[in-house]
Amino acid sequence: MKKNKIILDIIMTILLIVVMGYHLWSNFVHEWLGVILCLLFIWHHIWNRKWYTTLFKGRYTPVRIFQTIINTCLFIAMICTAVSGFMISRDVLSFIDLGGTSLGRTVHLVSSSWLYIVMSIHIGFHFNAMIAKLKRSSLYIRHHQIFHIVMIAVLVCGLFVFYQRRMWQDMFFMTEFKFFDFSELKLRFYLDYLLIMVTFSLIGNQLLKRIAVK
Repeated sequence: MKKNKIILDIIMTILLIVVMGYHLWSNFVHEWLGVILCLLFIWHHIWNRKWYTTLFKGRYTPVRIFQTIINTCLFIAMICTAVSGFMISRDVLSFIDLGGTSLGRTVHLVSSSWLYIVMSIHIGFHFNAMIAKLKRSSLYIRHHQIFHIVMIAVLVCGLFVFYQRRMWQDMFFMTEFKFFDFSELKLRFYLDYLLIMVTFSLIGNQLLKRIAVK
C-alpha cells in the first residue's frame, strides 16, 4: 500500500508540472490531464482518509500546526482550481455550464499558481528521509560543502525564475491578462518549473526543520 501511495504521489506531481504548461499543449490535452489529476487527487484523499479522522485528536505542536495549515491550503487550492476549470472548460466538460467564464479564468490562474507552490512546500515535508540518507553517504561526508553550495545555488536560481516568470503576480491577482509564449521550448519551460518546485520543496523542508527546533 505504501509503495502504491508513493507511485500515486509521483504521478500526481508529474501531471501537475505538465498541466502548468497550458500553452505548450492543446486545450483538449490540458483539460483531460486536469480531469485525470482531479480524479487522482480524490483517490489520494481516499487512501489518506485516516488523516481526517485524527484532525481533532492529540496535541497540536508547532510542526503539526504548520503541516495542517499547508495541507488545508493545498486542499482549498485544488478545489478552487478544479471548480474554476469546470467553469472555463471548452472541450471535456463543455456540457457543464456554470457561467462566469471571466471570473473562472482569473480564479483558475490564481488558484493553480498557489496549488503549484503549496504542493511544492508539501513535497518538501517528505524530504527528511532522503536528506538523512544523503548525509550518511560517504560522498556527502567528503564533499558536504559542495552540496551546500549547490543547494544555495538552486534556491537562488529557483527564486529568480519564480520572479522572472511573474508567478508571484499570478498568485496575488496582479495579472489582468496572462500572455503565453506559444513558441517557447517545452524543455526550457519544464526545467524552469521543476527548478521552482525543487526550490519551494527545499524551503518547505527547512521551514519545517526550524519550527521543529523551536
